Formats: sequence, structure tokens, C-alpha cells
Amino acid sequence: QLWVLNRERGELGGLLPIVEAEVAENPGLPAWLCVLAMMYVIEGRLDEARSIVDQLTPEGRLDVAEDVMWICAAGTLLDVSEHVGSAEKAAAMYEVLLPYRELPVHGGVTYLGSAERFLAMGARATGRLDEAVEHLERAVAFEEHMATTTWLGVALADLVITLRQRNADGDAARAEAAEARAVELADQTGSVYVRRRLAGLIA
Repeated sequence: QLWVLNRERGELGGLLPIVEAEVAENPGLPAWLCVLAMMYVIEGRLDEARSIVDQLTPEGRLDVAEDVMWICAAGTLLDVSEHVGSAEKAAAMYEVLLPYRELPVHGGVTYLGSAERFLAMGARATGRLDEAVEHLERAVAFEEHMATTTWLGVALADLVITLRQRNADGDAARAEAAEARAVELADQTGSVYVRRRLAGLIA
């Protein structure tokens, strides 16, 4: 919970030692390894982040227990895989998460948004930008239905990035409108995380 709150505030910098300690003290909870991989991406330690992805996805399989934290691990690893440039891993993890596209991703006591948004990362990492846009449109609709203001902002931010990458007819105008809405939501909630996603950052 502290990690999620600090991410909202843009204050994750001092948490790396705490996350590393949680990994050491809870070897049976691989979700903490996923959080550590995200922290390594934030710190620019991409090789170490990639090593965690490889450790948890041998031969393209998600090698974690199918418990309450499974969907958190699946979604988080898709996010990390895109940022470290592991297209092959992203493609494999995409197929793992796809059957659960209609579910929210959560960490037990923390809500992490629609699975559709994480699937968009897998599609985007493998160059399937049309599919990524479709996933993000569904993610936006999901967050609107759930009335999750912060996560609606995050979904819109990811849609902005993807539309600009695709750059098809009308995408620039759509991205501008989505960005304006995301910024408005970020101002409403005080979310630094939404603004950082708009900048293309992991957190």
C-alpha cells in the first residue's frame, strides 16, 4: 500500500531498500520480485529488471503460484517486459493474461486497473499498435464504469502514448483530447503517476 501511495505522489526513490528487504524476507511472494523489477526500471537498472523477468518466466511460462497475487505478477511483468525491450517475453505474457482480460489487476489490497491496459503493453511491445489501441479503449471504458479516477487517468495516458506511436489518421487529435482529459484528472487527484505515464515512464 505504501508503494502504491508513494507512486501516486512521485516519491518512490527512497523505497528501493524497503522493496529489496521485502523480497529477501518473503521469498514465497514473487509479486514482490515484480515490484523490485519495476523499481529497477525506475532506477535505470534494466539488466537487473530483465533478469527478474527471465527468472519468473522461464521458457515463456509464468512460474508463480496461481494464487491471489498471480494476476498482479502477470500484469506487472508485462509492464516491465515492455520497458526493458523483452518483446519475446511480452508476447508470451500477453497470451498468459489474455483469457483474463475482463478482470481487474490487483495486488490483494491494491487495485492496479484493468487487465486490458496491461495487455495493451504486450501488444505495443510486439508492434501490434492497432490491438494496443483497442485494448486501451476497453481499459478506458472499464475504468469509467468502475469510477476509478486515478486509473482512468493512467489508461488515458497510455492511450495517448499509443496513439502517438501509431500516428494513423485522426490519432493526433484523439491523443490531444485524451491527454487534456488525463491532465485534468491528474490535477483533480494530485496524481504524479498519471503525469509520469504521459511522459512514457513506468512510474
